[in-house]
Amino acid sequence: MVYLIMYVLLFPLLFLGVNMQTVQTEVHPLLTGLVMMFILIRITFFPFFILENGFNTFKSYRFSLAMTKGNVLTLLIIIAIVASTHLLQIAAEYLGYSLVSWILSLINAFVIIPVVGVVMSIVYIDMMKAYKGGSDPSVIDNII
Repeated sequence: MVYLIMYVLLFPLLFLGVNMQTVQTEVHPLLTGLVMMFILIRITFFPFFILENGFNTFKSYRFSLAMTKGNVLTLLIIIAIVASTHLLQIAAEYLGYSLVSWILSLINAFVIIPVVGVVMSIVYIDMMKAYKGGSDPSVIDNII
């Protein structure tokens, strides 16, 4: 859905003289990725609400949107820190340092990936303590 909406929003670029190939291969994927990252950050905690409170899926999405409102930058910083070892692994592989890449792959598999669940749980608990919203948040009030 986001993919199609982004194409509609970028359609005027073609009338402004931007090359179709540039829109298809550079502009559209970048903007779609940014929008999807924002959406995924906002709804990342919905499984916690299902498991902890037994909410249905839609109520969990509403609570996740309400809880992450105003905390997107904090979540982006946490994701960047956690993703840094994976980016280092990709850079090492690209530069031809296979041994370093292999070691970073092991660190990612056995340290970073298990720690992500713990970090997200701690962030969830901290955000729930700071949550001042109601018991049934609306989607419209918490989208942006």
